[in-house]
Amino acid sequence: MSNIKKVILEAGLQKQVALITDFRTRIKDAMANEGITNEESYDNHQQTFQAEVLAEVNLLNDELEFANQELIEMKKIDSDYKHKNVDYGAVVQTDQRTFFVSASLEEFTAGGKQYFGISINSPIYQAMRRKKVGDRFSTHNKTYIIEAIY
Repeated sequence: MSNIKKVILEAGLQKQVALITDFRTRIKDAMANEGITNEESYDNHQQTFQAEVLAEVNLLNDELEFANQELIEMKKIDSDYKHKNVDYGAVVQTDQRTFFVSASLEEFTAGGKQYFGISINSPIYQAMRRKKVGDRFSTHNKTYIIEAIY
């Protein structure tokens, strides 16, 4: 199982890096399109537009910082560690979907299979936290049965 977990971890890291790259591109594009000039007078429309762009850039910067922190934490995951219950770094196979407790990756593919990356701050993780194989957990009116943890 550690080989597949290494593949899952690597795919998750790649997805997180792609997310970070996307945030950086969006910030760069927003700044390039901002159109700030050095003229002393602006019309109200342009000032409003620039304020909106700067607010968007600030939000993107916050998300970029969070994504970078998640990447740093993901790099600490030991793919050889044998999980006995659901905790950070675990791959949790249920009767409906397989989760990777790491970052808010959403759906990604690794080794030809679909995985769903979740953060430890997500409601679904809170529902499955510390559960073992055979346990059930429910969230959003769905009940899952844990079939394997690795």
